[in-house]
Amino acid sequence: MKHEVFKQPHSKTDGDTSNTLHPITIIATNKTSSPRTGTPALHQIHHQNATTRNSMQITLRQIHQQQSVQANT
Repeated sequence: MKHEVFKQPHSKTDGDTSNTLHPITIIATNKTSSPRTGTPALHQIHHQNATTRNSMQITLRQIHQQQSVQANT
């Protein structure tokens, strides 16, 4: 399945005076699956991103707590 996405030129002075839209082709596929769970690969990537984001937020919270404890002593 193909989606045509058109992007505006960054500015009129970047060498492109024709003011045309630059086509970007994005190919989205759900055919590849995770062998373990059978979920589509895109869903798997989204899940991994969410997990990574959550663990980063927890790490940041721990750092802030340590800093506040150190500031109080």
